[in-house]
Amino acid sequence: TCALPISSADEARAALRRVEEQYRTLPSLYFESIETDTRKSDRGEGRRVTHTRNYYLSPDKSRTEYDDNTLSLIIILDGRTRWHIFPASNEYLEYRQEKNLASGQRFSGLDQTPGAFRVAGHEAFSGVKCIVVQIKQAHDKTQTYWIEEERHLVRKWTVDVGAESHTEAVYPVVRLGDVMKPDLFMFDPKAVNAKVRGMLSSTAP
Repeated sequence: TCALPISSADEARAALRRVEEQYRTLPSLYFESIETDTRKSDRGEGRRVTHTRNYYLSPDKSRTEYDDNTLSLIIILDGRTRWHIFPASNEYLEYRQEKNLASGQRFSGLDQTPGAFRVAGHEAFSGVKCIVVQIKQAHDKTQTYWIEEERHLVRKWTVDVGAESHTEAVYPVVRLGDVMKPDLFMFDPKAVNAKVRGMLSSTAP
């Protein structure tokens, strides 16, 4: 196989480094995502679509609301505790929050990914100019990212593994600098009479 042009590989890695730096230094971020996971097998094709709404407030607070038509889940990081909240059953799980939270952990360290990098082109996403970066890896795996050229934010990414697996995420709404209410990042189980998930009720026989 022919080696990729050095200039294209360097430009691709530089674009990914700018993405990591942008997400790492944002004071606040709101975005919505639609992720579609498609798997093919001898038994047919399976597809799952997950919608999320995401709020981030520097340096260590976030809220993510998930809905994939089978489960609704809210994850709140309040600076000390990671809460997993299940609204349908009024249940929750509690964990110690990890340190070094960043708004774009999904895109951290991409320029160090093993593989061959290239700039696949320049395209518009929702009317915004984007650079398209592609990483080809072992086992027929390809990652592709559509990155805003001005704000260095990811608006779409795909991961393909051969013809059997295709995952695509799009970010139709991305806003910087929103003023966010403190209660977005708060959860008090007692205030809503929530129960620990998986624990039997004390009134059960």
